[in-house]
Amino acid sequence: IYSKSGQFQYALSDNDTKTRRYPVTCLKFYANKDDLKVDHQKMLAATYTAGYVKIWHYSTQQCVFTFDETERQPLALDFNSTYTHLFVAGSDCAINCYDFTTKKLIHKFQASQSRENMDGHKSRIHAIRSHPTIETIFLTGGWDDTIHYWDERTLHSQKHFPGPHLCGDALDIVAEHQVILTGSWRKSSTLQIWDFTTGELIKDVFKNNATSMLYCTKFSLKEYILCAGNDKNEAIIYDYSKLKMVGGITDLENGVYCADTDVNRLNMIVGSGKNIFIVNDKSRIR
Repeated sequence: IYSKSGQFQYALSDNDTKTRRYPVTCLKFYANKDDLKVDHQKMLAATYTAGYVKIWHYSTQQCVFTFDETERQPLALDFNSTYTHLFVAGSDCAINCYDFTTKKLIHKFQASQSRENMDGHKSRIHAIRSHPTIETIFLTGGWDDTIHYWDERTLHSQKHFPGPHLCGDALDIVAEHQVILTGSWRKSSTLQIWDFTTGELIKDVFKNNATSMLYCTKFSLKEYILCAGNDKNEAIIYDYSKLKMVGGITDLENGVYCADTDVNRLNMIVGSGKNIFIVNDKSRIR
């Protein structure tokens, strides 16, 4: 973990991670502003392809709980809007829902046995995103080129739309504009904007002129979009209203597999190969 200025602060490891040195595929901070316990504001959830999900108290570098998912590879996670539930998606095409207080599995969301209804995924799930304001709603996407809508009150997906091929954390919901952002790992039609209610395509931003195949797509600071991937090996910030590039880094030695921005300003952290880049809002690399 690094500070906002790019200084190294913490390394999180325990016997599990030292014994089985497998990749971390997703990280999410516990950011429940209504939780008055100070220590709870310093927690981080992480998925490991070794088959577990860990909750870290990062300031003490202690793992406070481990979810056993050894029957599959957990690939993506997200909290619901109230931070009471933790969703974990993986290689088995299913989403496990855990009560974050009791740490118990309470739901398993997946496709039914029906051959007539496509009410769940048929391949690996690489992205999951909870609706920012609707507690029970979340979306998923992955290798089967579909985005599924889920409601916690039903174990199968409520609807879906085809198109995006997701291979990383490349799915986001913009509640203010009622749209969905997707970033596909392919040569064309990478960054796309969809109507949240209907699932209809609003804008195919790089239909024929994509510079990178995307692993990461996120909405940032209410007016920007972060896109990162390989081919051009770049992480770029775009203005949401004009869809014009405003900054970023490109032509790195390796592909960019993960990236994120500061919640308060356009500082960016980028994971590329064995390197981590910290980019400030004046586009200087540290």
